[in-house]
Amino acid sequence: MKYTYTTLAILLFCGLLPQNAAASGATLVGDNVVVFTLDFAINNPLYINELPIAASSEVGYTDVVDTIGVAITDNTGTKAKGTTKAILLSTEPIVGTHYKLTASTSPKFTLLMITTFDEPVTADYHARITKLPYWMDGHRTSVHQNQLDEFPTVTFAVK
Repeated sequence: MKYTYTTLAILLFCGLLPQNAAASGATLVGDNVVVFTLDFAINNPLYINELPIAASSEVGYTDVVDTIGVAITDNTGTKAKGTTKAILLSTEPIVGTHYKLTASTSPKFTLLMITTFDEPVTADYHARITKLPYWMDGHRTSVHQNQLDEFPTVTFAVK
């Protein structure tokens, strides 16, 4: 059966939706530092793909980059004041700066985000993915915004 790139893209987009995803959580590790972990799996039934390892809070949905975008926001959706360092973790093989996903697998990933806020943390914050680029048969594309909206988020709740 021959597939067009449009058909392949639609199939892959459906496969990129989180499968049994669960937000791991967030932990305050200092007055102004929160560690967020976001777990998700990708259903990859047909094709060999790649996901970047690098992640950044400076990447937005419309940016054409080879980096995962993340956002840390308060309850009003306002971007947190501070610095976030992030990286995607997995046991998948690494080729260059990407994880290589093998066909017919459902690899698991943990997005690790460490945010150092400008002031002590006194409010709730939410972490989410804002950009998820990937490669399908060597062609770069990205998960659509409506699918990113379905990805899990992580909340740090002040007690």
